[in-house]
Amino acid sequence: MKIRNKILGVIIMLVTSLCCISAQEVSVGIKFLSATGESEEYFDIPVQSTDGTWHAIEKINSEITLSASDNKYSLVKYSLVLKRGTTTEQSLTEQTSPKIELKGLNKSGTYTVELSNVVLSYKDKDTTKEVTLYDEESFQVANFKLELYDAPEISEENISELSKEVVWNTTKRDFSVTANDGNESGWKYVWYIDGSKQSVTNNEWSGTFSVNNSKPQVFKVEVINMAPDGKTEWYHNEYEREFTVYQIPTAELMYNGSLCPQTMDWYCEDKNVGSISVRTNGGSSNWDYKWKYNGRDYSGETFKPTLANSAISNGYSSPYEYTLVLANKPEGMSDVLVKEGENELKGSIRFWKTPKVEFDNTEYKAVFEGKDVKMTFNSEGGYSNGWSIAIDDINLAVNNNTYTFKATDVNQTSEDKQFTIKYSNTLQGSYSSISGTTDITVKIWNTPRIEMYYMSNNSEISGERKQPKGNNVYINSGFGGTVKLGVMLRDGKNDSWTYSWKKDQQNYNESESECEINVTGIAKSEYSITVTNKPEGVKEAFTATQTFILNVLESPSYHLNSGSNVYAEMAGRALKPSFGINGGYSDGWQYVWYDEEGNEISRDMSASIRVPDDIETITAINYDVNVSNFGPEGDVWFDGSSDDNKMRIRVNAYPLPERVGNVKFIGFEKERLDAYYGSTQYSVSFDEGIYKDIVSTAIVEWNYSVSYNDITVSNSQEYNIEIPQSDAEHTYTNVKMNAECKVTDEETGTELTAYDETQSLHFHSWSKGTINQVSYPKHIQFGETVELNSNTVGGYDGGITGEGESTTAGGWKFTWLDEDKKVIQSENNNYYLYANKYEYGNPKSTSYYLCCENTLGGEVGYSDTLVYTFNYYSKPIDATVYGSYDKQLRQNDEYTLKASVPGGANVNGWQYSWNNRDWYDITDEVVIEEVFSATISSGSVPYNENQTKTFYYRNVAPDDPSKVWSSNVVTYNVTVYRRPAEPNFTKKGSGSSHIYIATIVGGQRVGEAGYNHYEFEYGQQKNGVFVANTLTDNMYYRYPGTANPTKPYVRSLWRYDNFDCYSDYVVYGSGTRAEIKDLTIEDGYFYVTLEEESPALLTVYSLEGKIVKQISYPANTQFSEKIDLGNLNSGIYMVKCNVSDQQVVKKIMVQ
Repeated sequence: MKIRNKILGVIIMLVTSLCCISAQEVSVGIKFLSATGESEEYFDIPVQSTDGTWHAIEKINSEITLSASDNKYSLVKYSLVLKRGTTTEQSLTEQTSPKIELKGLNKSGTYTVELSNVVLSYKDKDTTKEVTLYDEESFQVANFKLELYDAPEISEENISELSKEVVWNTTKRDFSVTANDGNESGWKYVWYIDGSKQSVTNNEWSGTFSVNNSKPQVFKVEVINMAPDGKTEWYHNEYEREFTVYQIPTAELMYNGSLCPQTMDWYCEDKNVGSISVRTNGGSSNWDYKWKYNGRDYSGETFKPTLANSAISNGYSSPYEYTLVLANKPEGMSDVLVKEGENELKGSIRFWKTPKVEFDNTEYKAVFEGKDVKMTFNSEGGYSNGWSIAIDDINLAVNNNTYTFKATDVNQTSEDKQFTIKYSNTLQGSYSSISGTTDITVKIWNTPRIEMYYMSNNSEISGERKQPKGNNVYINSGFGGTVKLGVMLRDGKNDSWTYSWKKDQQNYNESESECEINVTGIAKSEYSITVTNKPEGVKEAFTATQTFILNVLESPSYHLNSGSNVYAEMAGRALKPSFGINGGYSDGWQYVWYDEEGNEISRDMSASIRVPDDIETITAINYDVNVSNFGPEGDVWFDGSSDDNKMRIRVNAYPLPERVGNVKFIGFEKERLDAYYGSTQYSVSFDEGIYKDIVSTAIVEWNYSVSYNDITVSNSQEYNIEIPQSDAEHTYTNVKMNAECKVTDEETGTELTAYDETQSLHFHSWSKGTINQVSYPKHIQFGETVELNSNTVGGYDGGITGEGESTTAGGWKFTWLDEDKKVIQSENNNYYLYANKYEYGNPKSTSYYLCCENTLGGEVGYSDTLVYTFNYYSKPIDATVYGSYDKQLRQNDEYTLKASVPGGANVNGWQYSWNNRDWYDITDEVVIEEVFSATISSGSVPYNENQTKTFYYRNVAPDDPSKVWSSNVVTYNVTVYRRPAEPNFTKKGSGSSHIYIATIVGGQRVGEAGYNHYEFEYGQQKNGVFVANTLTDNMYYRYPGTANPTKPYVRSLWRYDNFDCYSDYVVYGSGTRAEIKDLTIEDGYFYVTLEEESPALLTVYSLEGKIVKQISYPANTQFSEKIDLGNLNSGIYMVKCNVSDQQVVKKIMVQ
């Protein structure tokens, strides 16, 4: 429990004006003090509620103070009666002390204070005189209502019974506080968890706590009893408990990094099974593990159940259960809560006996390489679907309990090879497996190799084994005799071969590796041999079949098919006589050519000879040729190499037109041609030269074609290209011309193509073009750069676009001229950047010219001049402050600001705005002015603020008022001073003393630096201004002379640095009555405005309740007083202010 020892005496001043014989005044003040002394349980502070009732605990003391309001008088003696209702509680007579303490007011009720026989003394010249007030009957000077309460207390609470507690985040706690007496409706309960206020506001709290990283957190309740004024605490206490909160622990069994299944299958002898572990969440780091298995207890964070293989007779066991009881024990937690956090986890293991295995490959003890080796598999025990069998790390597939693998290659005819079989059995769930190895031996035979051969019937190579061409064997029937077909075998077991032959799919009577066939005529037959090798112990023998296609061909012969040995051909081309060849090997014919002198000039398998290139007229050329045929092995089947077998051939050789006839294309000298639509005719043609004259004995025919984009448009020898007019800006046509010459040899009737050539021309057609002016600004402000631009449509582009390299000059040409028709830009651009640098003067108009033309090969297709006319404007001239203006202003004074008119730019486009409000056009003004009021927030203390008024001005475009060309501002800086309030101007009493009093509405202070001073004067105005020259810090002034002043007046003054700020004048009889304002304390001052005058009392208390300072203020109707806390130490103090029947208490910090 935290106790704050604090007793505050609360002072209330009840002030009244007494009727007095000599119109003097006596003040009575009543102070209420605690009567209970220091308390450990509550704060005994009397308070007053809004209805004026005073409230205190159990009983209260009061202290009454009397004083003369005019310091010319002194209090001598008096009598006082304190009544509760009509009952006199205390009666005191002949009292001489100005203070009387009335103790032990312990009954609620309405009290009155009455005075009688009050004697005051004063000096009249050198004599002291006395005056008696209320000498015949008592006079009530004060009353108050008092309500007393039993002392507040806490009778029961269950929070602080433990100072610390360690709990889970699921642990629920119920707390309550029982409070009694005090102000029954003033009890408050504020609940906190680690400084965070909870939403519960009654005297009960129920809930759980959040985890805070295991750091202690304070749970606390503040219990407060507020006095009936709603501001003062009569009771304040705190109860707390420190909680350390852990997340309620949870746990899961884990196996190999994953959640552990409820049941797992393990082999007894599997040494690779992992341990069962636990994954925990929440709690502290202090864990306790208790494992139970097979009747025994174990400890540790992990556990591995075991069972001997011998404990299982066959197959697998029933599940063996294990249990883990997991407890978390945070330090300081009660056993009951630890028990609540326990976790019990269970699982089971089904153990398997290690299986027995057997592999058998009896039927596959010997195989050829690459063939299947099959073995049967038998097992006793194990999981039927869990077997994995591998050889050389390759898993084997199973079929009907048989595993198969391929025999590997061997490096010799046969080899006994050992294979290691790796087997494993994985139980369901894949949590355990068992594995092993065993060996088997297999004799592997090398796969036999077969080579086919034949022996020809040609005596030249008979007896030699030759390889067939693919499967084909070619034989010359003219040689007769026999041909042999056979195979050569390597590897396999030599004495285990067998052979069988077939001819054209029918069995053939031969059982050896070679068969001999008689050649009796032209034929094509299929012979096949099947070879088999089966060594002892091999289940699957090696078998292969090879097929021969036997082609018995006709004996070769030849002749010229034309019946004549005369031919015609063009120079440089291949002459291809048509030889009639029969029989023989088709790929074996050979032609040997000789010139007339017998010189060999060609030996080739092709029946052609190239005619010489240098033929210049029709020339007859003789050739001799020998023709022979060779078999596929290069053996001679027909020998035509003797002179007797030579054949004489004559060719009429014709010269080429391009070589001797001066033929040529005309109009295709250039790769590309550019022209305007319809403006140019272009001719293409072909010159046949003298070729007909050179070959005059032959029939010569020329043919022509002209095409546009591969579409024929003419078959003439000469053609004029005319590209039709088009709306397109540019078209492309590929013009081609073909020339073909046919020559007919009259002797042989052979038609030869002497010439066949094509030339092409890239023909580009162009529109003559036009140009359009691009929109541009017609009004250009100073400093602006605009682009005067144009767009071309069509026209020749100088040959940039399209196929082929152009050599035709031309294209678009641009020339820019200023208003004087002088060239201003040398670059060939269709645009010009105009920059307005015109600084001073009225707006001007000008024109710029763009001369443009499009040419092609010297022809002008288009020519025009575009005119750009626009106005340009000078540099804007800024506005300035016009004349001078008052920079120091009283609150609410009117003042005028002036600005000169801006100029230049668009002279008719100037606009202005004060403080960026509405905009107005500037027309004929020379000066622009505006009247402002010096506004500032109202208040009762001196205050000033710097203000800025802004003259905005702008220049807008002539053709678009929404477009602002330029803008700027003129600023005016003023200081507005809050003016003092006009005084409430009254005279004292009947006015016989000539004393006039100035009081400030709102309680503004007097006499302090910067605060109210007053100027008093009377009489008439001079030139409309009051004449006043009496300045004083006093709020009153005695006018000189014996007569009342004529038309007295006054004004108040606040003195700021460098500025005296006056209120307006107030003439006596015209002042306003002050507005009544309640007593307040703020910003280090207290303020109040009253109906009638009353003194004020300011009391400062320490937090221990001791009075450390007290200040009395004489009676007044307005107060605006600074609270003087000078000479006090730093700390927090309670300040109480009493004026009339009002009281305010406020806490103030002194730094």
